[in-house]
Amino acid sequence: MRGNQGNGKRLGIIDAGRIGQLVARRARGFGPSIHHHNRHRVHAYIKHALETTYCESLDQMLARMDMLSVNYPHTPATFHLLPARRLKLIQYHAYIANTARRGDQ
Repeated sequence: MRGNQGNGKRLGIIDAGRIGQLVARRARGFGPSIHHHNRHRVHAYIKHALETTYCESLDQMLARMDMLSVNYPHTPATFHLLPARRLKLIQYHAYIANTARRGDQ
């Protein structure tokens, strides 16, 4: 069974909250450079501990990543955060893990 190595790859974490931080900690062992985008900046000590790079622009991050982890909760601010326009920015070879949570309906 063949797999992709993480070395030299770029992992983009959308929402570096509790779940995003867990993803970053586990991914570090595979060697990718880890980037994150948040609605709010994470504390400097968390950014330093996770060894991540903050991406100011979600569009630019989407266009540059080899792997994406989508972790945001369903809120009015995150509703349609990834419309078709943004999905078209993602590289064709990129992997996407979507653990976003939907709201109670």
